[in-house]
Amino acid sequence: MNVQKARVHDQILFNRFNETLEGTVIKRYENSVVVKLTLESYNKVLEDLPNDLTVVNDKNYQIIYQASENKELA
Repeated sequence: MNVQKARVHDQILFNRFNETLEGTVIKRYENSVVVKLTLESYNKVLEDLPNDLTVVNDKNYQIIYQASENKELA
């Protein structure tokens, strides 16, 4: 199975703690990504996570927005 891998700055959706969460990829690893949750998503799982960062396996997310390679960051 060919899984499309998210890149840094892409936005993804995934399930955790029986909730659908959204966040932005901030670091890419070989088979997973580190994600900074949106405020809305973090508020859903605030009692289950120590902060707004989490690791998601490449098999467990859906890319909802692909950032442009030429995107300038503020």
